Amino acid sequence: MQLQNTEKIMKMFSDKVIRDAKRNLKGKGSGKLANSLDYDLKVYPSGALELNFKSEDYAKFVDKGVKGKESSAKAPQSPYQYKNRMPPTKALDKWVVRKGLKGTRDEKGRFVKRKSIVFGVAKSIQLYGLPATKFFTKAFGKHYGTLPADFTKAYANDLSKFLKATTADILK
Repeated sequence: MQLQNTEKIMKMFSDKVIRDAKRNLKGKGSGKLANSLDYDLKVYPSGALELNFKSEDYAKFVDKGVKGKESSAKAPQSPYQYKNRMPPTKALDKWVVRKGLKGTRDEKGRFVKRKSIVFGVAKSIQLYGLPATKFFTKAFGKHYGTLPADFTKAYANDLSKFLKATTADILK
C-alpha cells in the first residue's frame, strides 16, 4: 500500500516543526544546534510510519533546561541536574569569544584571563543551572495539535486509492 498523501502530510508536519524550532532558537547563539535539526521519515510497505527528529546531543538540555546543584529555579521541571560535574569549558570558551567577553579587572585591579572567566561561567551554570528554552517542545506541540485531522484525511485518501486499485484488480 502506497501512502503518498500520508507521507506528504508527515513531511509537511516535520518541516513545520523544524522551521519553528529553528525560529525559536534564533538569536540565542545556537547556530550549530539550529543547523543540526532534521528528521528522518520512513514509510514501510506494510503501511507503518516511523518519524524521528534528529539534532545535536545537547539539544535536550537546551530544550528542557538543567537544574543547578544549589538551585532548580531556572528549570524546575527538568529531568536533568548538575551535581558534581560542570558543563564542558571547551564549548563555553567558544561562547565567551563569540559574546566578546574580554578579560576584565578584578577588585584589586588585576587582569582576569579568559580562562578564569570561562571557569566562572561554568561554575555558575553548575550551581544555578540553565533555563528551559522549550524551543522544540513548543514547536512540536503547536503543530501536533493539527496533525490528527490532517493525518486522518490523508490516510483515508490513501486507503481509498488502495481499495479502489485492489478491487479493480480483483474484478478484472
